[in-house]
Order: sequence, then structure tokens, then C-alpha cells
Amino acid sequence: MTLSPSTRTFFLNLSIESLASVLKQDSLISSENHVFDVIINYLDSVQGAKSYSEKLWHCCRFVHLSSDRQFAALQHDTFPRSIFCDDFIAFNALNKRDVTDHGMPFCPSIIKRVRLRNTPYLLRPSMIPNCVIGGNMATFSNALSVSFKLLPEPDLAGEFGIPEGWCVVKTTDLDFHLIRQNIIVALGKLSYRLIFVQSGDCFYNLSGYDKEGREQDHWCSHKNGVVRTNQQQNLYKMCNQSKLLVRSCVATPSNKRRRMWKCMKVKMSE
Repeated sequence: MTLSPSTRTFFLNLSIESLASVLKQDSLISSENHVFDVIINYLDSVQGAKSYSEKLWHCCRFVHLSSDRQFAALQHDTFPRSIFCDDFIAFNALNKRDVTDHGMPFCPSIIKRVRLRNTPYLLRPSMIPNCVIGGNMATFSNALSVSFKLLPEPDLAGEFGIPEGWCVVKTTDLDFHLIRQNIIVALGKLSYRLIFVQSGDCFYNLSGYDKEGREQDHWCSHKNGVVRTNQQQNLYKMCNQSKLLVRSCVATPSNKRRRMWKCMKVKMSE
């Protein structure tokens, strides 16, 4: 991926503090390789930037870089190898569900770096005692940026899309075991036949779970008409009292930060 001249100029005119504040955001719409290219371009072009390089490298989610970018990072003279060690240990442990009952055994900065951008905040065991069920939504009084709800809502009929700021829960989410044991079970008590989530990374491949959190593959075929999706438009249609489980995926930023992100997203998409 090559940065356009206008994008290069935009980033090179930012202070290292301003650039870091943008690059570390979860809601940044960009590939991680693009973030890497921005960091390398800045470090190699701005005089004195290498003295503060670690601040920028901590904004890069190393485990989500392509293999060629990871190799390039390890060759760069400013790359702090502690990131490589810490992030891969955490990423491997989280993917294997190797976590304690008391929460994730890693510091918040590492948890942030091993999570893909523009994805929801993780559900943690400490949040669950504060889970509040209201209607077809689950929220947490001690984690306002984390919430789940069932679609379609009462006022939706026929095909529906996913509202802005929400995304479908996936079986590959790092916290799916907690969602299955707690959120699906809690919302399933509302008498819905099945609660569906996305199976893997294909949005039209779904898995259904009953109110006890047990997977019910025999209800999930398109032939049975339980779920129908439109691959081109990302539309869903639920039948037989089934619902689709979605989660909040963006926290509400301040107006100042929202303006900065909007400008940043335009540049990153060029």
C-alpha cells in the first residue's frame, strides 16, 4: 500500500503527539498496514522523530500486520522488540481462551493492541455482575461502551440492515465464550427460539443458539428459512421468532475528537 502525496503531507505536518492520538484510536477506518506505512514515513522523514519513536510504535497493532510489514518492522532500527514479545504472547493466549476467571491477565495497552480496529470493546468477567437486561438489550453499568441487543427490533419488519455503531457478534470474537454463557442465555430467556451470531468471518454464515446457550445447527440452514441474508447488501431476515445478536462497536467521542477522526479517516482512505 502506497501513501498518496497529499496523505504524506498531511501526516508530516502533525506533531508526534497529535499523530499518536489519532493512530491509537479503535475506530480508525484503515488497514493496519496503512497505519504502519504512516509511522515509517513519519519516522524516516521528520527530523528528531526517532527520539520519540516508541510513542508511535505503541499505536501500531503488530499482530495484525501482514507478514512482510512485520518483517520490515523488525528490521527498522527504532522498533521496540518488547512490543513483538508482549503482543504475540497476549494474542496467542486470548485466541486460545487462556484467561483466568478474574479477567484478562494483560495490561490494558496490550489488550488494546491485540484487538482489531473498528471492533467492539471486550466483555470481561468483572462486568457481568453489573449486567442489566431491558427489553431486548443488555447493558453494563460499569462499562457504558459495551452493550448488546437483538435484531430486528419491534418496529423493524422484513429485511433489515445493521444500524451504524453496531456490528454482528462473531463466534471468533475473543470474548465469545463469555457472551455465550451470559448474554445469549440472559436475552434468550425472552422466549426467542434462537439467537443467531456470525459463524467465523463470513457475514452470511450464521450459527444459532437456544436460550441455554447450546448451538442448534439443525435450525440454521437456509432451507428451513430460519435466516436469510443478502450478500450484496448485507441484509438479514429473521423467521420463526429468531433474533440476530449485535453489539456496540464505537464509543461516543467528544466533538473535538470526532472532528479530528473525520479528517483523519478522509486522509487514510485516499
